[in-house]
Amino acid sequence: EINWDGASQLFPDAWELYKAPIPEEERDDFVKAYHRRLTGPNPDERRRCGLAWSTWEMATSKLYTGFIVNGRYDVVCPVTTAWELHRKWPEAEIHLVSDAGHSAKEPGIAAKLVEAADMFASRLSP
Repeated sequence: EINWDGASQLFPDAWELYKAPIPEEERDDFVKAYHRRLTGPNPDERRRCGLAWSTWEMATSKLYTGFIVNGRYDVVCPVTTAWELHRKWPEAEIHLVSDAGHSAKEPGIAAKLVEAADMFASRLSP
């Protein structure tokens, strides 16, 4: 969970700000480098590093939202599976399409998938 290679590719601007307080020679272990600074004696450095860390966390927290779409009458991927996923991932929005089965071509499913794509596009837009 601490491998940020993918997130740094999606948010290079936030990644640059996150890396900035840490010297190049310590960037092999950001957690250790930040821990040293966030618990160190210098209040200005603690504040600067706290801001950089929390800014990175806020920028990438957009990645952890979800949008679950399932047809009520889906016999391939039963609605109970979507419901169990939502129970384990309550931050995700769940949409149970009342007049749909399995196909993404069904109007209700297609509409919700487009809605999800639009929502994620708006969150990632500057």
